[in-house]
Amino acid sequence: MRIELKEIFKPRDLTHIEGRLKLSTLRFHQPYPSRRINSLYFDTINLDSLEESIEGSSSRKKVRLRWYGKEVSPSLATLEIKRKQGVFSWKKLYANQFKVIPAAVSWNNFITPRRKCNPSALLAVKNLRPTSIVSYERKYFASFENKVRITIDWNLRTFDQRHSSKPNLRLGRDHLNQIIVEAKVHAADQGLLDTVFNQLPFSPKRFSKYCESLLPQNYL
Repeated sequence: MRIELKEIFKPRDLTHIEGRLKLSTLRFHQPYPSRRINSLYFDTINLDSLEESIEGSSSRKKVRLRWYGKEVSPSLATLEIKRKQGVFSWKKLYANQFKVIPAAVSWNNFITPRRKCNPSALLAVKNLRPTSIVSYERKYFASFENKVRITIDWNLRTFDQRHSSKPNLRLGRDHLNQIIVEAKVHAADQGLLDTVFNQLPFSPKRFSKYCESLLPQNYL
């Protein structure tokens, strides 16, 4: 179980944020190269997950299929079931259980379970439907003991799937005026967040990429 807190910045702030990370006493480094992340979100016909996020419910759940690289490239994908209770969150992962072919013209071909796909993964999406695709670039930073992780997401692009009977990766919306910075620590290391807040320009805010993809701009 971990704590995840977000702050939203403008693109002009990126150099300043990275500079503060380099000067932090937590000695942040980049453990992985930057990469593009794509997430296909699932929801009920009544959009229950969206409603939970909008209302800021203390208990929330999201189901998404995640893959990496350019949106149009065939890839293995991991199903993630993410739950939140207050500021605490945890995930159930079904790694590489599906294959996505973004160029496909039907959902049956866009998402295919692999031969030995875990039955629980299939059950998790059985009564859900594809609702939104969110794509963005991510940079990774970790403290010297890897107890604090910071991610910086930019070049956010979203594709609403609610009004199309087939996958939509053509009609998207850019959110170029936003950089999402997220601090992540295990619950046992919660005290380290004080150092993060003292050394970085960070004031936590509620933000959901899934909500951002489906709601009018500046709704939240």
